[in-house]
Amino acid sequence: MLPGYFLSSSNKCFKIYHGNQDINSIINSCHTDGGILSGFITNNETHAFIQLIKNNFKSLTKKYVDRGFTCYSNHSENCYLTKNNTFYTVKNHIEFLTNEYPCRGVMNITDLKFYCLQMNDIKNVIFGCQKDPVYIKNCTNYVGYEKNLDGNCYMLLEDIPFTKKTAEAMCKDKLGTLPVVTNKLENYAMTHLLNKINSSFWLDFSCPTKNPSSCKWSIDEKMEYRKIKNLKLASENLCGYIKIENNWETDSCDARKKVVCQIRNK
Repeated sequence: MLPGYFLSSSNKCFKIYHGNQDINSIINSCHTDGGILSGFITNNETHAFIQLIKNNFKSLTKKYVDRGFTCYSNHSENCYLTKNNTFYTVKNHIEFLTNEYPCRGVMNITDLKFYCLQMNDIKNVIFGCQKDPVYIKNCTNYVGYEKNLDGNCYMLLEDIPFTKKTAEAMCKDKLGTLPVVTNKLENYAMTHLLNKINSSFWLDFSCPTKNPSSCKWSIDEKMEYRKIKNLKLASENLCGYIKIENNWETDSCDARKKVVCQIRNK
């Protein structure tokens, strides 16, 4: 949906830059993507962004997170953040680490204190380009479906389990398929559905051999993104389902699981 982006717990998508480029290149790249550079303002958005970094970039040793504001003197009343063509005055106490202005506003990842650095001194700074998740414009064209964070439409069919073959036929009757998961955003949607349904449900893939590399989606799309933990499956001709977050499993296609249908946002 958004290649190169990660979904935060605040339901915002972020692309991470490590400060190894010059700041103008970072700004232009984010602008080209239609994003907002370091546009998180609230405490909740800030916490979600830092948690995203800790969860997905464990080896990063950068000290600061860019906060997107610029200071034009060593007085905080002359420090401004621009978002959606609106200027915000920075209320936090700021420690100035340069005598050259304008300077770039950052936040220490550990103690969350604000600092202002020389514009070209960003090698120790992480930047986040923020975008809203890509939503399908309208799921109401498909009766019973609801849109999810990944931009796809989903429907829970009945509250009882069915075999894989029956589940596929049921979804086909509803103009959809069983869920196909090709990226982290769609996998996040599976977690959301698991928490909502509180039960395992079929996924679209099947595995003709004991080797997980043989598993494939029914739409003949290669499983480049996968969350199958077992290196060797129990037997041949198994069908995929999800029971635990981030862990796809396989079972007999004649077993019974709940049915979630998906209409993909292409």
